[in-house]
Amino acid sequence: MSILDKKILIIGNDSGKRLIQESIYHPDYFLDYKPLSKLGRGIRRLWHILGVPKFCNNFVSFSVEDLAKYDVIILFQCMYAADMIQLIRQYNSHARLIYWLWNSYKGFTVSPLYNDKKIFNEICSKQFRRKFDFEIWSFDHMDCKRFNLKFNNTFCVKLKRVKSRGVLYDVMFFGIDKGRLHVLKELAKTFQEYGISYDIKVIPDKRKSYPKEDNLYLSKLFLPYPKFVEKEMESRCLLEIVQNGQADITWRAMEAQFYEKKLITNCTGIKQYPFYNPHNIFILGEDSFDNLASFISTPYEKLNPNLIRKFQFDGWLENFFDN
Repeated sequence: MSILDKKILIIGNDSGKRLIQESIYHPDYFLDYKPLSKLGRGIRRLWHILGVPKFCNNFVSFSVEDLAKYDVIILFQCMYAADMIQLIRQYNSHARLIYWLWNSYKGFTVSPLYNDKKIFNEICSKQFRRKFDFEIWSFDHMDCKRFNLKFNNTFCVKLKRVKSRGVLYDVMFFGIDKGRLHVLKELAKTFQEYGISYDIKVIPDKRKSYPKEDNLYLSKLFLPYPKFVEKEMESRCLLEIVQNGQADITWRAMEAQFYEKKLITNCTGIKQYPFYNPHNIFILGEDSFDNLASFISTPYEKLNPNLIRKFQFDGWLENFFDN
């Protein structure tokens, strides 16, 4: 049976559906959990802490009886993953079940009320994997090696229509702090020294306090993805800073290729990717800042579209069946 003959379901959050809309394979998409008020989320978390049996059944947004008709179920990384996996297997014991990790283990949520690392360690155990017969896949080579996971590159969607005010800056970064602000501030100083214009904005971590001088870099505005891409179009070059302990690329690297922007990155592993081209990608710590201005000013070298197909949804989906 080929991939075209399989009935495929993807379960994920409300932002995931737009990623698959142009797929030639036409998978179904279920929203994982019902939208809840702050009180509702608190009750859900309390039930989880108390270990209420099958608590997940009360909060999923889909009809569990519909799960039985699928040959392949891909569960995007979600909260309460152990409970969701058990729920899926309760209603479908035959499907190939894949749990896809969007994030590196280092970036998992850990708080007094919710510990994603603890839940992940549970589902990674040999006993849990054998009992519920599922696969765990990640884009991070280090996590794959550490936890015995299967590897697939990450993917993102190329928007068909993107508004642009034209290029306003040489370099742009817009993202969640994730402990990266100190690196970005040092880079901003270097950009100033070399006469490179930039727009660096960081969404602050709610659990941290920031000194007043950081306000220059902080933004409370969380942009919808299309607006975020519009902002990327205002720069000649995208800046990617991966977190310590992360070995592989983020969406910024793929967006740079999709929209033909230069990329500055601290991810040395990018050299292993098929789209790597030193004329388009500047690696921090390896390439000289003395060459950065000329790197930015030279045109982007166009790539063969086949090189980036696997980093779009259909290519990513095919990778599960090619490996």
